[in-house]
Amino acid sequence: MLADFHFLRPFWLLALIPIIVFCILLYYYRKQQSPWHSFIAPHLQQAMLGGQALVKKQPFAVPLLLLCWFISVIALAGPSWQKLPQPAFALKKATVLVLDMSMSMRATDMTPDRLTQQRFLALDFAKQLKEGELGLISFAGDAYVISPLTPDHNNIRLLIPDLKPEIMPSQGSNLHVALQEADALLKQGGYVQGDVIVFTDGFDSKSYKDLQNLLNNNWRHRLSILGFGTTDGAPIKLETGELLKNAQGAVVLPKTPHAQLSILAKRTGGIYEQAGLSSDVLDSFINLPPLSSLDKSETDKMIEGDKWQDNAIYLVWLLLPLLLIKKRYSHLLGLGLIFFLPFQSPAVEWRDLTQTKQQQAKDDYAQGNYDAAQQKFNNKLWQGNAAYRNGDFKAAEQAYKQAIEQTPSADAFYNLGNSLVQQEKYNDAINAYEQALEIEPELEAAKRNAGIAKALAQQETQQNSEKSQDKNNENNKDKNAQNSDENQEQ
Repeated sequence: MLADFHFLRPFWLLALIPIIVFCILLYYYRKQQSPWHSFIAPHLQQAMLGGQALVKKQPFAVPLLLLCWFISVIALAGPSWQKLPQPAFALKKATVLVLDMSMSMRATDMTPDRLTQQRFLALDFAKQLKEGELGLISFAGDAYVISPLTPDHNNIRLLIPDLKPEIMPSQGSNLHVALQEADALLKQGGYVQGDVIVFTDGFDSKSYKDLQNLLNNNWRHRLSILGFGTTDGAPIKLETGELLKNAQGAVVLPKTPHAQLSILAKRTGGIYEQAGLSSDVLDSFINLPPLSSLDKSETDKMIEGDKWQDNAIYLVWLLLPLLLIKKRYSHLLGLGLIFFLPFQSPAVEWRDLTQTKQQQAKDDYAQGNYDAAQQKFNNKLWQGNAAYRNGDFKAAEQAYKQAIEQTPSADAFYNLGNSLVQQEKYNDAINAYEQALEIEPELEAAKRNAGIAKALAQQETQQNSEKSQDKNNENNKDKNAQNSDENQEQ
């Protein structure tokens, strides 16, 4: 223990200098006494020089003050001789998964088609990705945020199976706007850099130059692409079983531009792989090295390891006896507590002295500590945002509703709609988006999400109808079988 003993904040030991100076001056004062002793008669000194009388009356005042000062300074210096184990560090990392929902993903050059293979690989990717936050975007003629960045990757996995080309409001293959949406999503999450993983079979033929310009101008993220399909292409089989044809009646054969997709990915330091060529194709994307601008400070924290325990709290027990000596000295104990309690008390932090709770909440939110931010925010809208980012969509819904009761706004209705979609309350979400558009008709995000919610609601209705029909068919079969049995008995 003695070999490991050290001070965590050694600069506080400089505060011992005033004690030393005071003791030296006090020593010489008592030794030489006051110069007035040479001019005042001995029988009048006790009455006119009250210092000695004060010392005799309160002999422990000065020693106790010095002792309290000394203990407080040692506590502030942070004596330590043992380490505390720290939890494993979680890398601050953000990944946006972009899924192509254009009609060409129904092409049958992969078994059974590109879309099914994409869905399987996307589910595996969300499952295997262990670190950081994950967001989800789908695109066709336009791009849509299906889920903002969240540490709950399982939530992403629940959303992927419902995505298909038929629910997209507009058809096409607008990869350019999808990358812009991914960039905006990362910036909203507070990430200067992040990984953008695109699962696609290509892009609009005229947008290749625009994609290059986008990646060359202020694009700070790493783009990696997983390509689906072949360069020869294959027919597109619709849900109805028919083949997709163009205006001239010819069967459409979408081809995958592997060479161009590879160039786009490698331009940003990312990787390009072709789906179907290897069973472990996802390993390259899962094991991407950390981005250099994000891992410097975080790596330092990882190397730090266990931290030294601050044992200043134990010095409190040396100050407590002062209360038992005499009540009039109890204020000395308070002096010591004022100095070092901000370092030790779990309920008191240094930022309590410099920041309001709302400022602390914003800092916690920016750092991804959404649970703490939710508890500290007074603003209901921000409370809902923190709950939403924390994956507690029911609490987010309640907070947004309270925000609307206080001050109806387009942002509150829009965020309420998002929280309702996450809970699969699609009709309520549509109403919320419509309320947002009544307040702010130009809110494009509300228009897009309302379209997705309507498509999901229609799909849910169709599925329920199919289930009800299947159940009726089973009941009819049971009745027919029962009638048959009765006829045989007769």
